[in-house]
Amino acid sequence: MDKELELKRIDLSTWTCFSDRVNSKSYVSADKKWMVKFNSDTSLTDEMSMYREQEMARKALRIGVKTPIVGDVVIDDEGRKGLIFEYIENKKSISRLFSEDLDNIDKYMKKFAEASKEFHSTVCDTEDFDSMHDRVVTQVTTRDILFESQKTKALKFLETIEQQKFCVHGDFQTGNVIVSGDKSYWIDLNFMGYGNPEFDIGIFYTFCHIFPKQYTDTVFHCDRKYLPIIWNSFIRHYYDTENEKLITEKTERARKVSSICLYTNLQFVKFDETKAPVMRQLIDDAL
Repeated sequence: MDKELELKRIDLSTWTCFSDRVNSKSYVSADKKWMVKFNSDTSLTDEMSMYREQEMARKALRIGVKTPIVGDVVIDDEGRKGLIFEYIENKKSISRLFSEDLDNIDKYMKKFAEASKEFHSTVCDTEDFDSMHDRVVTQVTTRDILFESQKTKALKFLETIEQQKFCVHGDFQTGNVIVSGDKSYWIDLNFMGYGNPEFDIGIFYTFCHIFPKQYTDTVFHCDRKYLPIIWNSFIRHYYDTENEKLITEKTERARKVSSICLYTNLQFVKFDETKAPVMRQLIDDAL
């Protein structure tokens, strides 16, 4: 069916704008039961992304993932396209929480690790979700970025990652867990799949160690000097360890996964050929 025909018209006359950012605007309904978020990019690709997010969120709810209820993809009188969600009052992302309380990063990273372990222990329906392992293999083998010798190294390393059927977020970072009171919710599930949680840990390593400032600023909302603290605190709580040797081993393992997972996350960084040498070097250095 043509997705354009399914767009529902929304009248915002009784809704209130509560978030006005550079790349999005969000409104809450009069009864505070629903919110709608409009992205500044109204391209077809963005619209398809909203349908993808709607689909993944509904599937995630069915298997017990804590995520806000998702409603319709809508269009307003200005032609803006948005997605309706359950409104979570007084919500803040983990990133916002620690960025406003930098002396207590560890407290919030413990909360993120606890939510992550619950998410990563949830078994996915492999009929409803894509394999993260297959997704990564496809990106490594089909993108003309790596040399053949580097592709071989990457594929060989991927064989060391045990294939599992747990939930993998695909955009795994602290901005994608929102907290209200004692409840935590996962958001932005567009890239959710199933597999080994190591893929998510590798993605988080990318956010903390590899992505440039203009990307990490929008995720963590704090100075980059705090990123090693954020990473180390997460690893300690996620693996429930204070053993420095184990923390170093887990970090090195994540660096290897990160060097490969980067190819499935090019939606974050507009790719051009000038970035290829850097990506190749990451593979060579890690593997």
